[in-house]
Amino acid sequence: MLALADANGIKPSEITPYAAGTLGGMEQFLDFYTPRIEAGQHSGDVERISMAVASLDHVVHTTRDSGVDPALPAAVLRTFRRAAAESGEEDSLTRLFEVFGRGAAA
Repeated sequence: MLALADANGIKPSEITPYAAGTLGGMEQFLDFYTPRIEAGQHSGDVERISMAVASLDHVVHTTRDSGVDPALPAAVLRTFRRAAAESGEEDSLTRLFEVFGRGAAA
């Protein structure tokens, strides 16, 4: 993220407060999703894998177009696409728990 910002003329120190704010919300994220994961609840009533795939696709293109190595976001995108293919694009991101639990595709 910092390399992408830098490649687009944004100093890392300018974006760090926004990144820190996002990371600061991880506790609420985990509090919300953990019970849903444990209950096997994967309905896309809050968000959908298809939304994440579209967002990550944009991140990969933006990263590549900025001259930054897109390997990390591309790997995440591949995993999300795998989840969509295995379970359906309308499932929740909670479905990723099962995809990761089965390991990498052969």
